[in-house]
Amino acid sequence: MQRCALYLKDEQHRSWPVMYEVRLSSGQRHRRFTNGWAALCRGNGFGTGDKLAITITTCADSDGERGVGSGRGVGILIRRVDQQDIIPGE
Repeated sequence: MQRCALYLKDEQHRSWPVMYEVRLSSGQRHRRFTNGWAALCRGNGFGTGDKLAITITTCADSDGERGVGSGRGVGILIRRVDQQDIIPGE
């Protein structure tokens, strides 16, 4: 099993520490958020059946330089998706 700590940001720009796990079972990788995920959901009113979007973005420094290759890091934004935002087949 592989684990790493992440910080997810919500639409109010609050940071939420969560643990991300990857497990290998029967030749397949299973990914999930664990520690901290329930607090993030409660704090944002997410419930069972809600559709969520996770967006990975690059972070800019004060000079405006962007990108993972620049060593500036990435941001992870999570938000609820409305039914009209869902693209069929995805």
